[in-house]
Amino acid sequence: MKHLPLAGLAVLITGCSGLSQLQDTVAKYDQGAHSVAAGEMAYFREVQAADCANSFYSAAFSFASAASESLDLSGNCVPTIFDDQMIARRQALMDSLTLYVDKLQALATGDNNKQLDANSQQLAAQLNAMAKAHSLTSDLGIAHDVETAVIAIAEMALDQRRFKDTQQAAKTLETQVITLANILELENTAMSAGLASKVEQIEIQLHAAVLKARRDEGERSVLDVITARDIARSINPLGISAVSATVAARNPNVDPQNVVKQLNASLDSLVNANSAIATAGTGGVVAAVNDLIARAQHANSVLSSISK
Repeated sequence: MKHLPLAGLAVLITGCSGLSQLQDTVAKYDQGAHSVAAGEMAYFREVQAADCANSFYSAAFSFASAASESLDLSGNCVPTIFDDQMIARRQALMDSLTLYVDKLQALATGDNNKQLDANSQQLAAQLNAMAKAHSLTSDLGIAHDVETAVIAIAEMALDQRRFKDTQQAAKTLETQVITLANILELENTAMSAGLASKVEQIEIQLHAAVLKARRDEGERSVLDVITARDIARSINPLGISAVSATVAARNPNVDPQNVVKQLNASLDSLVNANSAIATAGTGGVVAAVNDLIARAQHANSVLSSISK
């Protein structure tokens, strides 16, 4: 039996250790990216739910003040900020990012087969077709370069020959990852601003209603005041509006702008971790991925606490 020289043995051990470290780190990157995606979609669904609640309360006020004779009590809602089709298109963006990191993880394994599973391949094909049919740009908030990014990522997920290792893939797709993260950050900020405006309008209407109740009912209007407070607390699960800005100064976790800040920070960390995989040594990658996981977990915990 031949024995490796000590130097050769050291290189072999270091190489195996480096590969194992890369696999573990990329697996954590995949976990962090999926956590970011979950937080983003939870945020978008909360925006839609709050939009529906505000639409009802606004219609109720118009009815109560005789400004309108119609009032739908069925519970049906047609969102004005974020409809189901818009959410589906944002889901496509998040699916693209998670497919990308799933493929990175597959490339990081020591297996000869770098293919994604059948469901992931089917999803990649659907995203590719959607982007090429310009289904994403039917939404004015999504630009052409976003579709280009989705196509590139979908084709990367399906590719069996072009990409041979994780670093190469991360470097090649870096621009596309940045493009998707940037559009999502802009979306987060725009949705928060739009929702805050609607909530502020409802709070003004509630204030007018309790003033009228006090004039008409005197002390008995305390029940109307309590009800108005409960409504004001429930109409924006993402936090408070500008009308109640003093509360945000005491507790930044109930400030909707803080929710957006945390979500956007997690997206920045996702981009930074990808850049580290593309260019940095093992130590830099580990630090960047750990930061991503911490920020994604924090963003999700802020969302969870506000939504209760």
